[in-house]
Amino acid sequence: MKSTIIAFLLTLTIFCSCYKNNHCGETAGVERSYLSITFLKGGNYMYSDITQYSLYNKDSLIIYDQSGNRANLLSSAGGSFPNNPSVHYYIFGITPVYNSSTDGAAFNQEISRKLYIQYNSMETDTLICTFKANKNECNTYLEYLKVYYRNNLIGSSNDGLGGNVTIKKP
Repeated sequence: MKSTIIAFLLTLTIFCSCYKNNHCGETAGVERSYLSITFLKGGNYMYSDITQYSLYNKDSLIIYDQSGNRANLLSSAGGSFPNNPSVHYYIFGITPVYNSSTDGAAFNQEISRKLYIQYNSMETDTLICTFKANKNECNTYLEYLKVYYRNNLIGSSNDGLGGNVTIKKP
């Protein structure tokens, strides 16, 4: 009986120490931060999966930072047009928002970065992303992310990973 109790306590101790050393599991971290953008112009979606409904060519869209580096831009179908369910609009994602080679100071202070949007060769826009990073025992995360378009806050998030915004062009 005594040996069974000792074996049980030994097993419990080993299990608990393993859990304590690996209780975080897989974590996302600031390296997986994102910004999802939906584009509207005059109340209409700018990018569609059917060319005749698209105001702009999605392959012409380029987003780059203030250093001239192109953002890693992903696109996916976001939903159907309200007046035409067979037509889908695109949502674009930038990942990561946090750049480990340039944004280390974000753990100590707020960082603001300009993102330049080039819709085509003639039309551009600017977003300002402001964020602060933080860390805990298991992970790094965005403490907050704020996105400004034409000096107006269009989105903010404190979920740790990123946010979603809609740019409404006049």
